[in-house]
Amino acid sequence: MIKQSWMKRKQLLEHDFAVTSWAISILPEIQYDIILNIDGDKRVAIEMVIAKLHVAPNPNPRLPMMRLL
Repeated sequence: MIKQSWMKRKQLLEHDFAVTSWAISILPEIQYDIILNIDGDKRVAIEMVIAKLHVAPNPNPRLPMMRLL
């Protein structure tokens, strides 16, 4: 029953930003879970978020563009 409910909602809950926030958590219990469960698909999701955040031009024109060193 629980597994069926999770599988039904997995696509809505397990998106790139959710995976990234899980992966950068500082809580020891979650860090242990990361060590056990991170895989290639999750790494790709994290890379997608990083790519989305470093897009030019800046989507908010009131903020200055950050330059990478």
